[in-house]
Amino acid sequence: MNVAIKAVGFDLDDTLYDRNEIYASVYKVMQQTVLELPVSFSDFNEIYQLESIKWYQRFMSQECSEEDYQIQRVIDTYDHFGEKVRFADGKLFNDLYVYFKDSVKLRPFMKEMIQLVIDRDLDLFILTNGPSANQWHKIETLQLDRWFKPDRLFVSGDLGLTKPDRAIFDHLADQMGYESNELLYIGDHYVNDIKGAKEAGWQAIYFDCFNQGPLEEAVPTFQTEQQLYDYLHRRFP
Repeated sequence: MNVAIKAVGFDLDDTLYDRNEIYASVYKVMQQTVLELPVSFSDFNEIYQLESIKWYQRFMSQECSEEDYQIQRVIDTYDHFGEKVRFADGKLFNDLYVYFKDSVKLRPFMKEMIQLVIDRDLDLFILTNGPSANQWHKIETLQLDRWFKPDRLFVSGDLGLTKPDRAIFDHLADQMGYESNELLYIGDHYVNDIKGAKEAGWQAIYFDCFNQGPLEEAVPTFQTEQQLYDYLHRRFP
């Protein structure tokens, strides 16, 4: 039996906006001013994102400080490629990230998708992993409060829980007053967003913007913003 969706949620990083645009700018400056690695941004970023996940989990488990999380992921990424960088270099990387993220903008069609959800009288929310200050700064920069109510903005750093832990999905369902199968979540990370949501009984859409597939289970999957928007328009006519 198909259950009517009552609320649609979005991940923030790499779903509503492209975080790689920021990191590409950071990497370019690091290459020019600190150390030129013989690897492409794509190869560097693949390892950096893995290190970010590892160190974020340590931060959330209170095994390290927020500063260590932000800087050690940089040091370990360079170490993966056989190069040593100083703590100060890791701090520069993070400072550059803070500088460039002020130019962040929504992906194409995201405003239209958000408005479509609103026009269909569906509840609208964001669930994002990350330290509180960082994520709220992005929310403010993107002016997401134009569409999302304050009590529908959920940041893992505020909750002490993190995706893909089922507890964070169950917490949101309780907070918003919905059954798990009445919630639809859209995200770009298969493990954190899609598996996490599905294991909590939510419905999910995989925005595979980096072509990471294949999937372990069948879920609606799209590689472009246009494809995702067209699907939502068909699903909620």
